[in-house]
Amino acid sequence: MIKEALEEAASALKEVSATARLDAELLLCKVTGQSRTGLIAAHYDYLSDASLSNYRELVARRRSFQPIAYLTGSKEFFGLEFIVNPAVLVPRPETELLVDAALREIDKRTGSIGILDLGTGSGCIAVSLAAELLKRRRAFQMTAIDRDPDALEVAKLNARRHGVDDLIEFRRSDWFSEIPGGARFDVILSNPPYVKRDAQDLSPELQFEPDGALYAEDGGLSCIEELISKLDIYLGEGGFFCCEIGQGQSQAVTEIITSRLSGSSLFESGTLLDLAGIERVVYVRLLKRVDLNKIG
Repeated sequence: MIKEALEEAASALKEVSATARLDAELLLCKVTGQSRTGLIAAHYDYLSDASLSNYRELVARRRSFQPIAYLTGSKEFFGLEFIVNPAVLVPRPETELLVDAALREIDKRTGSIGILDLGTGSGCIAVSLAAELLKRRRAFQMTAIDRDPDALEVAKLNARRHGVDDLIEFRRSDWFSEIPGGARFDVILSNPPYVKRDAQDLSPELQFEPDGALYAEDGGLSCIEELISKLDIYLGEGGFFCCEIGQGQSQAVTEIITSRLSGSSLFESGTLLDLAGIERVVYVRLLKRVDLNKIG
């Protein structure tokens, strides 16, 4: 029966997941095509031998720490359901801070907004932001880039799924490499790789996510520094940059911002806290460019 299968799975997953019962239900929803509510109503129904076999296989894969989102093929982000697979990072709740921050910034502005999403992955940031701006009837031009063509295909699928595929230009690029030098954006967003390769106590689930989207050199700061170093080229005057960072990186990132921008721009910067009180996002608002030729 479904009830017994769920109990068996939840018990088996307790060792590897803090949400064992929820995981068991989501995996059975994947197998049966039912909602979680539907499973409750069908508690005393029997699974076919094939369905039970498929279910136990998924549970076994979850017991090996494969992310639940890869097993179900989807993950909720900013109220939308996103297709995910091992080509992209699993969208995480803390990344929603980037979308929130961008919306607050855009709400202060008038006219059309130029937006760049660097390292779009599943497209969760770009698609969620585009969907919200569409609801608000805001004019915008959005470019979303990734260096991995497989990730771009996932992002395009998600844009199509949520009806914003005509509103986002997806482009293959290694950060700014394929962005014209004269291009200037009002808002630049990124969730770049920032995990140290020798970091301790990492979740075993990370072994299944793409290395190139997770890990960065120089203590996890190399990609963040590369992005910040180009802001004086690609961020328009008055523009807003918002970037996810790792726990304990805020001071180092603030120092990078100061060293990279102080000679060429007047700016303000700060950090945003996630729900756990961790400095999870750093932002820069470019107030004015400095013409070094006119100094002195």
